[in-house]
This record gives sequence, structure tokens and C-alpha cells, in this order.
Amino acid sequence: MARGRPRKSDVATNGEQEPATIGHNQTPAVDEASFFDCKRELDSFDRQMNSLRGSKRNAIKNWIARGVNVKALGTVNKLAAFTATELRDELNTTIQYARYLRLPVYSQLEMFEQGDSTDEERLGESRAKGLVAGRTGAPRDCPWPVETPMGNAWLNAYDEGAKPAAA
Repeated sequence: MARGRPRKSDVATNGEQEPATIGHNQTPAVDEASFFDCKRELDSFDRQMNSLRGSKRNAIKNWIARGVNVKALGTVNKLAAFTATELRDELNTTIQYARYLRLPVYSQLEMFEQGDSTDEERLGESRAKGLVAGRTGAPRDCPWPVETPMGNAWLNAYDEGAKPAAA
């Protein structure tokens, strides 16, 4: 006679004792016909996927031959799923990982050969950056000391860009 309360697994719904079984050794009640139906359906999906992979491979070869950079397209499609904040974070992380691998990472201006620019060119660049910052509503944080000609040009252009457009 068993002592204590019977376990739920030992008691059938009608209150009679069932033989105790070990859970991981139990075989689910699937009949042979259901097994083969499942196998046929999954095998069919595998064949369809293989066929689609072949069609995709041929389409990619076709588009590459027509001049499309399919790898860049794939990258852009992945990036399109990000919000602006997620995208910035993802790119910053990617740049950091590239630096860990000692890969060449450039800022945008480092990618182009820089010649010595004249004072007027530097002032023009300062004005252009200030104008863009003002138009986009960026903070009024001048990247140059405000007492310098470039700082002064940036602030003047920022103020000009921040003015509402005349109707």
C-alpha cells in the first residue's frame, strides 16, 4: 500500500491508479499515417524552398549583370528597418567593432584628400555649417570659439538659417 497522497500523474481521471511512467521516455500518441503526412508536408516545403533559392540565385546573377550592387541593396534593406536612433547606435557599434579588428575606419572628411584651404574657404565652410544647423534646429553650439572669425561666421549663419522663411 502506497503511503501519502498519490501524485497527479499516478491517478487517472476516474480515480484509478495508472502505471507510473517517466516523462521523457513517453512516446506521444502519433499514428503512422499522421507521421507520414507530416513528413510529406515538410519535405514538400523543403523542395519549394530549394527551388526558390535557385530562382533567387539566378535573379541575383541577372541583376548583378545589369549593374545592381545586390550586396549594398541587402544592406540598405536591413538598415531600412531601423529607427534613426537605432541606426545611429548600430553604425556606431559597427565602427567600434571595426576599430577593435584594426580595420581602417574613416570619418567622412578623412576619405577625401585634404589640401590647404584658404581663409575664405574655411569661412565659407563655417557659414554653410551654421546655416544648416540653424535650418535644422540643431542646438546653437558653435564648434569654433565665438571670438574667432569662423565662430562669428557660424553664429551669423545659424541665426540667418533659424529665421522663419518669408511668405
